[in-house]
Amino acid sequence: MAHTTASRAGVIYLTKALAARWAPHGIRVHSVGPGAIESHGFNNYREEHRPTFYSSNPMLHAGDVQDIAQAVAWLAGPGAAMNGESLNVDGGMPLWGEFWPAGRRDYFKPRQPG
Repeated sequence: MAHTTASRAGVIYLTKALAARWAPHGIRVHSVGPGAIESHGFNNYREEHRPTFYSSNPMLHAGDVQDIAQAVAWLAGPGAAMNGESLNVDGGMPLWGEFWPAGRRDYFKPRQPG
């Protein structure tokens, strides 16, 4: 997960830096942060974990590549007052707080006192 977290943070702050740099030229910069998107990437996870991606958000389904395409089209639209935003396409996953779709590793599980 460290590679995902680091790369997402890099994209978010690169988006903000480029948006600030190019704004005087009338160029807007945005990024998209996909959540559980049904694609060939699902094959990177163990088979027993894959079904959890369909219930990992309040919408109770995984997104698909069309969801990402629609988000990109919306960001590319005429919203001139919006710049430097990172749009999460994740079915509202943060609304549920902490969630581990592929299962929480033992060393992250809460320990009982005593």
